[in-house]
Amino acid sequence: MLDAPRDPAAERSAVGAYCVYIAISLVAIYFGLTKRGTPERLAYTHLLWWYPFVFLLLYHAFAAVRELHVDLETRWTGTTEESYVFFRLYVAAQVCGCFVEVGTTELGAKLFQMLAHHVISIVAYGVALTDGRCHFFGCAAGLSEVSTIFLQGVLFSKHPHAKEWWPEWFTIFNGVSLWACYIPFRLVLFPAITALYVADARRDPAKSWDTVLGAHKYAYPATFMFLFFLSGFWFRSIHRGFVKKVLGAGDDAKKAA
Repeated sequence: MLDAPRDPAAERSAVGAYCVYIAISLVAIYFGLTKRGTPERLAYTHLLWWYPFVFLLLYHAFAAVRELHVDLETRWTGTTEESYVFFRLYVAAQVCGCFVEVGTTELGAKLFQMLAHHVISIVAYGVALTDGRCHFFGCAAGLSEVSTIFLQGVLFSKHPHAKEWWPEWFTIFNGVSLWACYIPFRLVLFPAITALYVADARRDPAKSWDTVLGAHKYAYPATFMFLFFLSGFWFRSIHRGFVKKVLGAGDDAKKAA
């Protein structure tokens, strides 16, 4: 565990460097692993890049949570090398993700939702990164990316350039796994983190609530609940797809009609 918060200016510079590394890796995949004329080429590039990247994120998130969960003080003021790396990676990925969303998503409600998700995540995680507070809560929220592993599998199976490669069982496996892990790692996780945050703040404010300056202390639970409601909205589509693809409800309805 680290003894003191890092220099905020140095952390901002580090995030800038991570953004450059991510942008370079995306460009390398775009020109090196995809061909001209590939359907939805930029979206496909992002899929290829994000799939291994999410495992890197989760490694650092799990490592930080394991070390920082011990007690109230470490949850609020403790930091680790893994937590800093996780925050840098996540913020940089969200910054680059904004540009990808603009380039791949039509103007409308979906684009607004994704950009809102990215921007709010950048602000919340950026604050934690520079003030050295609440790293446990931020990394715990990052565990929600477990569901992204299977979401990527579903998106691969649907992409016009890749869907012919995957057998039917691969699509079903990822759909079932996405539905199954979405509930604990998003719909349960975000309220649980918020409840723990509030409980810690009430139990010993001097070692928790009072250590966070200004409006930052309100930003964390607000972000967790925003992500919870956004995840609930997205889960409707996931559940419909699960029912249709796995349980065959859509086929039965067509036969009945």
